[in-house]
Amino acid sequence: MIVKVALIYHINFNHLSLSFDQRCEYLKNQLEEILDSIIVNSNVSICTEDLILLRVWNENAYNRLITHPKIKFLYTPHSHLINNLFPNQLIYNFFLGKEILSREIHKDKIQNILYPSEVEWPGSNIIRKIIPSYDGIILGENRIKIDGLAEKDLPNLFFIENNKKSIVAIISRKKLEYRNYLHKYYLDGASNKDLFKAVKKDWLNYSRNSILPARIDLEVVPFNTATKNGVRLKQPTNKMHQYQQYLCSRGVEFVFLEELINAKKTDSNKIIQ
Repeated sequence: MIVKVALIYHINFNHLSLSFDQRCEYLKNQLEEILDSIIVNSNVSICTEDLILLRVWNENAYNRLITHPKIKFLYTPHSHLINNLFPNQLIYNFFLGKEILSREIHKDKIQNILYPSEVEWPGSNIIRKIIPSYDGIILGENRIKIDGLAEKDLPNLFFIENNKKSIVAIISRKKLEYRNYLHKYYLDGASNKDLFKAVKKDWLNYSRNSILPARIDLEVVPFNTATKNGVRLKQPTNKMHQYQQYLCSRGVEFVFLEELINAKKTDSNKIIQ
C-alpha cells in the first residue's frame, strides 16, 4: 500500500497568529530557513500581493522560493482582502493573481490549479468564467455545501460542469489528523511515529485509495516556536526536515496536485453549475 500525499502550503505574511515583529522576522530570516527544510515535493500557494512584498523585502528569499526544486505553485487571488471586502471584484482578483504569477514564475513551476484563499463557494457566474482558465480549483470542505452530503462524506474530487466544460474540484479538509498532530509535533507533544499514524489515518479515511490533499499554512512553523523564560527559541525547522524524512522512510510518497488532476479525468462525480 502506497500512501500518496499532496502537501499544500499556503504562505500568508499577514497571518493573524503572528505579531508585526514576528512577521518582519519571518520575512527577513525565517522563511529561508523553512525553504531549506522542504525536501519533498510540495505545492505552494501565495497571493501575488505577498509575493511582490517578499521580492521587495528579501530578494534572496524570493529567488529561492520561486526556483526551489521541490516546489510547484498554485494560482491564487492577488489579495486576501479583496475577496472579503469587495466580493463583486472576485473574478478580477483571480485573474490579476494569475497574470502576475505567470510573469514572476516560470511556467514549468506553475500548476494550472486555483487556490482561492478566503473564498466561499463561488457563484455560478464565477464558475462559468473560471472553468475555461483552470484545470482545477481547491475548495475548503467547510466553505461548500452539497445537498445530501455531510462535510465528512464529501468526495475527495469531483467535476463542476458548465456548458460541457468542467473543472476538477479538490476538497481541502481542515479537520485532518495531520494538521492536529503537526501542531503538537512542533511543540514536542507528538513523535514522528504519531504523525505518520495521523497521515495514514487521514489517507485511509479520505483519499479513496488515491492522493490525500493535506493543506496547512507554512506559518505553522514560526507560530509553533516554543518559548523559554519569555524568550522565543529557534523555530523548529529541524523537526520539519525530520518528519519528512521519517514519512518517506515509512513509504509515504509526496506528489504534486497536478498528478491528482490527471488521475481523475474520468470521474463520475459532477455538480452542474
